[in-house]
Amino acid sequence: MSLERTVGEFLPRFAGTPLTTLTIQELLTHTSGLKPTVVYPDLIKPAHGGKLFNGHRNEQYPYLVDQNLYMVRNVVQDSVYLSGVPRPGYRQIADSLWVNPSVDTIMARKIIRSYDPGRRGRYLYNDTNMYLLRLIAERITGRTLEESTAELFAELGCTDTGYRPLEWTSRERIAPTENDKLLRRGPIQGFVHDELAAVSGGAGGNAGLMQFKI
Repeated sequence: MSLERTVGEFLPRFAGTPLTTLTIQELLTHTSGLKPTVVYPDLIKPAHGGKLFNGHRNEQYPYLVDQNLYMVRNVVQDSVYLSGVPRPGYRQIADSLWVNPSVDTIMARKIIRSYDPGRRGRYLYNDTNMYLLRLIAERITGRTLEESTAELFAELGCTDTGYRPLEWTSRERIAPTENDKLLRRGPIQGFVHDELAAVSGGAGGNAGLMQFKI
């Protein structure tokens, strides 16, 4: 398959948008002009009103999320997209948190808005490229990334490698990866720490693959 084939050929959602002509090669080499996709600001809001972010650290804004950017301490979850209990069709992203799959629409809009034609052709590593490549791979194969990789790992004898490890191994074998202070507000163990991969179902093109030796 030619690496010059485009996003618009494979992903109807992005046809007719500025992403239509982006090539697979540009996604692979991070020269697409796309910027990283930050999901959590669309899923949470300050508990007591005001701004979600501040340019200076203080008691109310203690969490560093980017250079000179701090997030408010107390937040509430948007009940349209997040649930503290299981719901039909929702994706689990933490021990006690599930996300509405309609979040995919939010991500698509953010990705389209993130495109900067002035940066196209210049290297900028980001997860958005890998997210789109996953969608393209699934469109071509007609299978999820998790299904395709599970078959490959089985052929290679990699029985302790895969996505969503809580579905096939014990929690005791999984080391916590972070204490998420932004979206899930607690230790992350057995779920991918990257927010984009997490809300996408845990099997992301950019993150989520785990391997065990013990």
